[in-house]
Amino acid sequence: TLEDSAGVISRAKSLSDYRAFHFTKLETILKAIHEFSFSWRWLLWTPLPGMVLLFHTARLAWRRRDTAALAITVPMILQLGGIFMLSIASEYRYLLPFFALPLVLVPMLLAGQSRPQPAP
Repeated sequence: TLEDSAGVISRAKSLSDYRAFHFTKLETILKAIHEFSFSWRWLLWTPLPGMVLLFHTARLAWRRRDTAALAITVPMILQLGGIFMLSIASEYRYLLPFFALPLVLVPMLLAGQSRPQPAP
């Protein structure tokens, strides 16, 4: 851990200086961010937000007949189905696109709000 660094430096007999730049305020802020992130890891460190956003966007795209949004969401839903059916391990390398999916879908949803909706 970060607190063990001083002990490691002293045992290594190196010429290193522990916290040479004295960024104690920055260190406190970064530790607080890490603690918050760690306490919410069940939500922040999972692909769940991307998956929820995927199905929400797909539902809206289907209603609006938005071919651009469907061109993105349908293959991702198929990929998620393939992962669920064919993957023998829950490895994050298969789920990595779902972590990044909000970077594509949020701007798409925001841009879709300004367009007129087709008549039902």
